[in-house]
Amino acid sequence: MAEHDQDNVIPFPNLEDKLLNKAIDLMQNKHYQEALPLFEQLHSVNDHHSQAAYGLAVCYVELGAYEEARNLTQDMLKTDTGNYYDVLQLHLTVLIQQRQYREAAQYIRAVIDEEEVPVDIRQTLNQLAYFAEQRMNEPGQVDESSKAPDGISYDTMSVDIDRLLNGDRQDQWLGVRRAFEHLNPLVLEKILAFLTWEQGDPFLKSSIIKELKHVGYNDPVNIYKLGQTWTINPSQDEDCYEKLQVAVTEVLQTWLESENPVFYQQALQVWEHFMIGVFPVTLAPENSLVWALAVMDYTHQVNGVEYERQRFYDQSNVDFTETDVDQALEKLREIEEH
Repeated sequence: MAEHDQDNVIPFPNLEDKLLNKAIDLMQNKHYQEALPLFEQLHSVNDHHSQAAYGLAVCYVELGAYEEARNLTQDMLKTDTGNYYDVLQLHLTVLIQQRQYREAAQYIRAVIDEEEVPVDIRQTLNQLAYFAEQRMNEPGQVDESSKAPDGISYDTMSVDIDRLLNGDRQDQWLGVRRAFEHLNPLVLEKILAFLTWEQGDPFLKSSIIKELKHVGYNDPVNIYKLGQTWTINPSQDEDCYEKLQVAVTEVLQTWLESENPVFYQQALQVWEHFMIGVFPVTLAPENSLVWALAVMDYTHQVNGVEYERQRFYDQSNVDFTETDVDQALEKLREIEEH
């Protein structure tokens, strides 16, 4: 009788599917400690099993094993295991948890510059890049082993809602992330209050709406942006800017891509970033040329470069006024420089 001492062998044909289904069920119910050994067993048998590898990486993240998660997601990206963008976002999450902000920001910019990234994925990546760059450029940035201002480890604290409402920008971002990891009625109340706070980061508010949709929140919420309070349902409101966003991108591409490709990329980043921060404000007029000119104005101004605005006016055969462009520019500047 042959000896079978290889513990990682799955002897029955259907056992792999049963283990996978059980592991996924445990993970979806947030029983990460119980799901971990099942994913590990599946991964040890076939390290290119995409669902097992991704599930294992998620468990590592949720259990705070960030170095293991980082190594695994990095290997998955190199071997093209699993859905590329899902793995990429998980890998970037790990880098941010480890406070590797510079590496995360550089990785994101490289992906955006080199690949045809879908619009919704590009928006998410820009949000992550914005957060990473804000932390990267803050004076006195702490290292990976440092503690929060109150002496509690960021990796072990549960939820600090006071940081959400009263902390600086980067603590607000981290506070919201932790809040959704420990969502309960009290935390939800604080999050909804943050949406109406006049001083709240508009990009963080957009991120909160996206997270509320992700968790299936189906009630109207109020959100304050650009001097007004807007009411939306996170689970029902779709991207109200899709047509305008594509149209403005096409105008910028026509005007700039051949003439000045570097400036085109800068203008495109400004426009996409604004789209994230301004949601759900109604943008008027819905004229792609007006918004393209506003983006051109703002991008030239932040670079300290003058340009001939009239030249682009002359290329347009749609009626609008300089006042329309100036008002659009004011909205863009208020969101970008909040």
